[in-house]
Amino acid sequence: MQTQSASILVVGIGNLLAADDGVGVRVAEKLIERNRCMGACVMDGATDGLALLEPVRAARELIVIDAMDLGDVPPGTVERLEPREILKAQSQKLSVHGIDFADMLRIVQAEQGALPHLIIFGIQPESVVPYTYGITPRVEAVIDDVVEMVETEVHSLVQQGGKTS
Repeated sequence: MQTQSASILVVGIGNLLAADDGVGVRVAEKLIERNRCMGACVMDGATDGLALLEPVRAARELIVIDAMDLGDVPPGTVERLEPREILKAQSQKLSVHGIDFADMLRIVQAEQGALPHLIIFGIQPESVVPYTYGITPRVEAVIDDVVEMVETEVHSLVQQGGKTS
């Protein structure tokens, strides 16, 4: 985990033992390996939403990478979502695994009166079969693209001084 600044937090969430559900974790691992998100803390958030409460409370900017049901789109589709899209989806489960990330965000908002600026990179899974290790080829093929998208997003936030519009 990079700890230069907690003001920008990048979290990959998912379950590595449920096929494509682990894509967020794989992206986080690659971000940590490449070490190009200077000015941000990059975390493997796995599947424990409660463990994310403290780091999210401390963040001003939050970037999340997760496998998500994006609707009728092909596996490997990547969408960049901001709060207005996320708030529209609050009645739906945002993540394909057991964690209810939206509930964790509601806890932070209730406690602090506001959320960090939030961007989610949602990736359409092909398979989330439990006890299946490994990302499917169509989802694996977009990991490097998502890594670059996140690096670009972090660089832009750092250049803005961590200030959101």
